Amino acid sequence: MSNGYFKVEMPKNEPVKAYLPGSPERASLKKELERQSAQVVQVPMIIGGKEVWTERKTKAVMPHDHAHVIAEAASGGEKELKDAIAAALAARKAWTEMPMEHRVSIFLKAADLIAGPMRDKVNAATMLGQSKTAYQAEIDTCELIDFLRFNVYYLQQIYDRQPNNTPNVWNRIEYRPLEGFVTAISPFNFTSIGANLPTAPAIAGNVVLWKPATTAVLSNYYVMQALMAAGLPAGVINFVPSRGSDMSKYVLSDPNLAGFHFTGSTEVFSGVYSLVGENIKKNILTKGCILYSEVDFLLHQELRETPIYNSIIEAVALGNTKLNDISQKSLIEDTSKTSVYLKNLIELGIVEREFSVDAKIKEQANSSRGTYRLTENFFRFWYAFGFANFSQLEDGDVDGVYEFVVEPALHEFASFTFEDVCRAFVREMQKRNELPFRYAKMGRWTGKTTVRDEAALGGLRTAETEIDLLCIDRDAKNYMVGECKFKKAPFSYSEYLDTTAKLTPLKDKAEFYYALFSERGFDERIVADAKDNKTLLY
Repeated sequence: MSNGYFKVEMPKNEPVKAYLPGSPERASLKKELERQSAQVVQVPMIIGGKEVWTERKTKAVMPHDHAHVIAEAASGGEKELKDAIAAALAARKAWTEMPMEHRVSIFLKAADLIAGPMRDKVNAATMLGQSKTAYQAEIDTCELIDFLRFNVYYLQQIYDRQPNNTPNVWNRIEYRPLEGFVTAISPFNFTSIGANLPTAPAIAGNVVLWKPATTAVLSNYYVMQALMAAGLPAGVINFVPSRGSDMSKYVLSDPNLAGFHFTGSTEVFSGVYSLVGENIKKNILTKGCILYSEVDFLLHQELRETPIYNSIIEAVALGNTKLNDISQKSLIEDTSKTSVYLKNLIELGIVEREFSVDAKIKEQANSSRGTYRLTENFFRFWYAFGFANFSQLEDGDVDGVYEFVVEPALHEFASFTFEDVCRAFVREMQKRNELPFRYAKMGRWTGKTTVRDEAALGGLRTAETEIDLLCIDRDAKNYMVGECKFKKAPFSYSEYLDTTAKLTPLKDKAEFYYALFSERGFDERIVADAKDNKTLLY
């Protein structure tokens, strides 16, 4: 029986070696460079822990000497990719159920191997395959080592976040990996990022298909060797060099695909993203497909009176966040009864009740206050698009529902998750002491405040509004107002002025900072004003 408690201490950044003339590390690396330059390494696929070879191969050459081949990698096609999926799914149960301390010890061991006996090997392959200097390759390798160690540490922090216990009840949160497998498509220019894309999901208990870039295939292969030497079970990460077109055709369209971890060009991502629509139609919106009845099945498993719950969830999904509004839009107009149903949905993790970041305890105790939101993204999607158009889907009009309902709203649908990502980023910034001040409270803010109105006296009026992210220090002497824009256009100057206008009455009593988050960058005037106006741009 394993009943020990293991705690991972916060790691330190791996020291970067200078490779100065006459140093032992310089001599050792030079020897390894000469060894690797004198051979053409045959790189296999690793599927289910076994080497797999194909007649089809891709050549990795030195970017600074295209005539010099450093590796030939077996390239997977339909059979190999489907075998890799099967191997990942076969390994999933045992990997998911492995105790956290056993799972993460593998990656800590791999970090030690790369930092120690395999350091020259990885550095030399990075220098040859990606045209880096010794110092540049060393920084890359150290970053990889840090990824492995810090990812383990931060995973422990996630697991440590547990709810308080109530009398006679022991509450807990179980963090589960994704259902299915994750695909990692890694870039050509960084060994560290290339290895982080498959290992980060695997550390959290997921199984992965890893497609390395051709240029970086040799250094990535050596990282895979380190993982296997450290004890990574067969099938947890499957190393499958292959053509991008084959990955799109056979892997990204697989119904068991649960996640996509990618770093690369916009062109490649656009090609991948085009598959999203086809997968939504095929696996969610088509009657009889794998996820078409998933929500209904889950509700019937957990709840009675599913028509009532359906109406409540739909009301929340369509933007009704207040208790009274939800009651009016659902099958129950009595707010006290609606509150009970919502409480059940909260306990199931489908709905959350959220308060403004500055809400007092008394306000939080009031059953009629606060806002309700769906926390489970698949539920959000189904009730926003599937449930609301159920009759058309039942009639088989899948293409019409997707073209006229889903596709125009899909990008905006993702904005909710983008806000969550931004708040998580701010939490990490605080941990690293990279914010202008240390906040005591951070979250979404709702209420009446000043909004910009050119027609009003002084250009401002009071109105009900929302702030995506508000940080407040303990003494309420420092505020940071955050605005998140997930849209296909840069953050506009007008939106910037709207953001800075909020909470104007408090500006005589406190110091104000701004944090702007944008998918598509910023108007150049925002960039010019940012420094002087204490504005952070991300």
